[in-house]
Amino acid sequence: EVEDIGLSALATSGDYEQHFESEGQRFHHILDPQTGYPARLSISATVWAESAMDADILATAAFVMGPVDAITWIESLPRTEALIFFDRDGALEHRATSGVAGRIHFAQP
Repeated sequence: EVEDIGLSALATSGDYEQHFESEGQRFHHILDPQTGYPARLSISATVWAESAMDADILATAAFVMGPVDAITWIESLPRTEALIFFDRDGALEHRATSGVAGRIHFAQP
């Protein structure tokens, strides 16, 4: 459940829907421009912004940047929030910007 954060658009970029695995490596469609290979630092990045275009562009960039750099970057942008999921040693973890933290409540299994 997510409380209203007052921004009109959101977009999510993730590798969990369209991917395949080969020789223990996960391949998907979001490429890291520095390597030319699939970005590996995130599982999904959701960004809230004032327009759908901004949210989409920022979500893809945040996905590639990974949770640490992306959260720092998004925090510096006005009226923009983010939630990023990533794998840490086989466990699903997340990081959120200050405007989202505390407003998202995950159901317990």
